[in-house]
Amino acid sequence: MTQGGRTSGAVASGLVRVTVTSGTRRVDLVLPGAVPVAELLPELARSVGLLDPATVHGGYRVGTADGRRLVPDSGLTLQGVEDGGLLTVTAGVDDPPPRVYDDVVEAMSDVVENDLRPWQAASGRRTALMAA
Repeated sequence: MTQGGRTSGAVASGLVRVTVTSGTRRVDLVLPGAVPVAELLPELARSVGLLDPATVHGGYRVGTADGRRLVPDSGLTLQGVEDGGLLTVTAGVDDPPPRVYDDVVEAMSDVVENDLRPWQAASGRRTALMAA
């Protein structure tokens, strides 16, 4: 952010102003942009009222307004979080339990549907060219 050709104090000092939400609670914070998200998580969870002995065992997740989940090992600025950003903290116990399969075909179909991109026309052309 620049104001009259000068950089704002928060950006120059490596701080990021964000709004942190969870459920119905919302709080504005100024956080260090270079500190890994994993180190910020306990304070983020505490600030939105999620730090509870009943849910702490499941861990916490931080996501952005566009649905990206932040990586715990990197800082906010490296992950593209800017001043005015909206972060959502969720408890890991809110995640659905992992699915248990009794058939390998079902497991593979879920992986294909959820994790892999569909073939593009260019992919088909490359495969046909390699097979020829």
